[in-house]
Amino acid sequence: MSSEVQNRESTRERISRLTPAQRAMLEKRLRGEGRPGQSQKSDIQRRPTLDYPLTAEQEHIWLLQQVDPTVYYFNHTHAYLLKGELNVAALERAINEMVRRHENLRTSLPEVGGKPRP
Repeated sequence: MSSEVQNRESTRERISRLTPAQRAMLEKRLRGEGRPGQSQKSDIQRRPTLDYPLTAEQEHIWLLQQVDPTVYYFNHTHAYLLKGELNVAALERAINEMVRRHENLRTSLPEVGGKPRP
């Protein structure tokens, strides 16, 4: 059996294991819709704001912040030297897009009744 036939069979097997939603997304991409690099809204919906409990990790970070609010745990800082003109509008759009795509960059832990809530 040629490797091309084997690859085709393994692809068929993989497609057969997709959920209906995954299969619909694959078909959409095969039609040329939603290709990477095109500006489209994400299919991932924001979850509604409810009173979810913190994860153990979130609670740990919150507790450390209560002990010493001047120290920001788990933050990583980097500095880059940019040469040439900076397109401020493009940089702002890029940062806003990262924040839009990644919920953890929008997360805050306000206190409700002395306890943190996401």
